[in-house]
Amino acid sequence: MDSLLAIPSPLRIDITDQTLSSDSDSVYVSFDVVAEDSVIYEPTPVLWMAVVQETYTYPFILPGIDSTGKYAFRDMLPSSGLLISIQKGDSLHYDWAYPFSKTVYRPNDMITTIWVQNEVDPLIPGKWRNKVLQATSAYLMDRASVAGGSTSALVWLGQNAPNPFTSRTTIAYQLSQAGRVRLSVYAATGQLVTHLVEGNVEPGSHTATWNGLDRFGKDVGSGMYYYRLETPNGSRSGRMVFLK
Repeated sequence: MDSLLAIPSPLRIDITDQTLSSDSDSVYVSFDVVAEDSVIYEPTPVLWMAVVQETYTYPFILPGIDSTGKYAFRDMLPSSGLLISIQKGDSLHYDWAYPFSKTVYRPNDMITTIWVQNEVDPLIPGKWRNKVLQATSAYLMDRASVAGGSTSALVWLGQNAPNPFTSRTTIAYQLSQAGRVRLSVYAATGQLVTHLVEGNVEPGSHTATWNGLDRFGKDVGSGMYYYRLETPNGSRSGRMVFLK
């Protein structure tokens, strides 16, 4: 699933908001599943959401043995997955919630992961027909950043402008927290074209410009390209059209 976060797909999943309730008993998640291009989903795809805790310390470990794990699974919603029907141009909006354990969970370590994969192969019980189609994930904001029980979006990625473009275009993005950022351009086939930003970036508003060159300094051809912003707090993607 992690590998899909950096691969553009006709199917896009955008987490638009995560809200910790005022009594810290629940987390409310809003997200959209968008089909940007024609894709054949056979059989019907299934939508899932998992709640994961990062940097979990396991109890009852013998002395001298590292008891710190990278991730710990906490919850799955819905438990059996949600069958969805989506075609080109469709945008499906969801508002889901999961219980928040105040005695166990640490808000700044919680990660929401949402993905879509195809239904169980009807000819082979228990076997999935395909790999995960697309996935995205985002951290729940630190409790210290919560005002009135609500969190703001940690990552925002704007539409490039101009679009379509003939020589150069600008991509705007915003970060609520500092961190390592990678903003990349991909061909419609999923091949990496170039990295526009790669390194630590301070919070606030930023822009990056692409001049239609690949990472070797060569001109690329006309067509549709994807751009993807990856941060520790989530990923966002968009598409643009280059006309030579």
